[in-house]
Amino acid sequence: MTPVEWAFAPVVSTWFLGQYLLTGQALGLSGRAGAIAVAGYSALVVLTVVVLTSVPAARRRGASGHAVERALRRHEDPGPGLRERADRQAHHAAAFGWGAWLFPVALVCFLAAGVLQRPWPAVVVGGLLMTASTVVATRWLRGRAADARRWLADPPGPPRAAPVAGWGFRWASGRRGGALVAVVVLVVVLVVIALGAGTALLVS
Repeated sequence: MTPVEWAFAPVVSTWFLGQYLLTGQALGLSGRAGAIAVAGYSALVVLTVVVLTSVPAARRRGASGHAVERALRRHEDPGPGLRERADRQAHHAAAFGWGAWLFPVALVCFLAAGVLQRPWPAVVVGGLLMTASTVVATRWLRGRAADARRWLADPPGPPRAAPVAGWGFRWASGRRGGALVAVVVLVVVLVVIALGAGTALLVS
């Protein structure tokens, strides 16, 4: 992950916290294990941000990462040594732009699960946290993909060869990859709902 992507990680941490409040599960774990997993992920995010801002080597790498992200956003030549990195990053962001829509799809599914299984205070707080993180994540990912497509259509700087993508990258990117991941997310959420409903029946 780039430093900018790590800056996005608190949004994901908020998403997991909301998911735990909404469904009682997060990161594939439920109950106390789920709460520990969310706390551990949040601690990892904080630790990573501290390292990126305090360790000299990490700060130097972070500076180049920010330069690439700034060049993509402003559509300007980052200079020698960073052009190829910017090309690869733009290629990846454009190919997997469909990931922005996974957050809204998952939000709807988890809201349905929470309404059926959880007390209303947890549903309201968890739903608000997940909705807020969904809005931020979707806007950021869509904007990043749009910047990447603009970059690939007219790469700033001297002419150069486009990045070469392997067959796995080509297969997983674009609409086909997005449809596959959406199906997987839907199946996982349905399994979570089914397990929660089964647990509720056993308890009652």
